Amino acid sequence: MSVSFMIWNARGLGNFSTLSTLKHLIKTYKLDFVAISEPLVSPQPDLLKKRLGMEFRGVNTNGQIWLLSQSDVGIDILDSSDQLLHCRVTAQRWATAMYISTVYGKCTRPGRYSLWNKMREIAGEMDGSPWLIGGDFNTLISEIERQGGSHNRYREMLDFAEAIEDCQLLDPGFDSLKYTWARGTLRERLDRVLIGEGWTSAYSSTRITHLPWVANVWSADTGYHGMRNLQLKLTRTKGALRRWNKEVFGNLFANLRKAKEDAVKAQELFDTTPSPANRMNMNRATAEYILQVRMDEDFWKQKSAIKWITEGERNTKFFHG
Repeated sequence: MSVSFMIWNARGLGNFSTLSTLKHLIKTYKLDFVAISEPLVSPQPDLLKKRLGMEFRGVNTNGQIWLLSQSDVGIDILDSSDQLLHCRVTAQRWATAMYISTVYGKCTRPGRYSLWNKMREIAGEMDGSPWLIGGDFNTLISEIERQGGSHNRYREMLDFAEAIEDCQLLDPGFDSLKYTWARGTLRERLDRVLIGEGWTSAYSSTRITHLPWVANVWSADTGYHGMRNLQLKLTRTKGALRRWNKEVFGNLFANLRKAKEDAVKAQELFDTTPSPANRMNMNRATAEYILQVRMDEDFWKQKSAIKWITEGERNTKFFHG
C-alpha cells in the first residue's frame, strides 16, 4: 500500500507562484492528501479543483488550516479548533484508515497550553490507531533546534516535551534542512511531524519524507527469528533511545552542576558590576538553574515510582528488621 501526503505552511495562497508550486508538488509526489496552514485567503473550492486537481475537504474554525485530497480519498473532520484540525482519512485502496492532525500553533503561553491539552485529549481517543500530527507548532524541543537569539525558552521547551511524552508520540526528525524558520540571524525548527505508536505498525510500508528514527532501528533485519529476534530489536531500540536522550537532554547531573556554577558566577558578576546586561545574564542563569533543579526532582520522582513498582516495600531499607 502506498500513501503520499503533505502538510505545508504555505504562508499565503493568494498568488500564482505559490499555487504553481503546490500544483508541482502534488503532481511530482503524487499526493493523496494535502493539509495547508496559513493560506491567508478564503477557500474557493471550484478554483482549487480546477488549478490543483484536488477536492477541497474542509477548514478549521479560524480558516488557517485547509484540507485537500484526491477525489477517491475520504476526509472526516473529527475535531476542529483555531490551532488544530483533526481528521480521519480513508480510501478503498488502503488497508486501514489513518488519523492526521494538522497544527498551526500560537506563540502565546495560554495558547500553547491549549494546544498541548488538545493533543492529550486526542491521544486519549486514539487507542492504538495510526495517528500522525504535524505542522507549525511554533516552539522547540531543545536548544539545538535554534541558532542565534537569546530569548529563554526552557520552560516552554520542557512543557512541549512533556506533552509529547504524555501523548506517547515519536519525533521522526528531518532529513533535509535543519531549521524551518528564519528571521535575520535567528534560525529555528518550528515545524515538525510526530507519530503515534500505532502509525508504524499500520503503515510500515508508507514512504514518508521524515522517517522515524526508532522505526528505522526496529524494522532493520536482525537475521534471527522468534524471541532472539525480539531481544535484538529491543536492544537496538534501547541503544537508539539512549543516544537520543544524550543528544537532546545530555547528562542530567552534569547539567545541574553546570547550571548552579553559572548561576553563582552570574550573581557574583552582577554584584561586582550591576549593569542591565549582567542583570539579564543573572536572571537567565537563575532560570536555567531552577529548570535543571525541577528536572532533577522529576527524575527522582520517576525513579522512585519505578522502584516501588518493581521492588515494593523493599524500596526502603528503614522498615527491614
